[in-house]
Amino acid sequence: MNSLKMVSEKWLMLLYSAVIALAALAVNSACVSRFYQEKLDSQLDSLKRYHD
Repeated sequence: MNSLKMVSEKWLMLLYSAVIALAALAVNSACVSRFYQEKLDSQLDSLKRYHD
């Protein structure tokens, strides 16, 4: 029974580390791809609800 617990803990650690790695990859790739927009176009100012 003890060995089953050790194996399940190792699988959980592997699963958790894979999830963290995939989350970090997803966050970092979102800023590199076309979804990251540093500046908004001046044409979009008319769509703002509150103007500065």
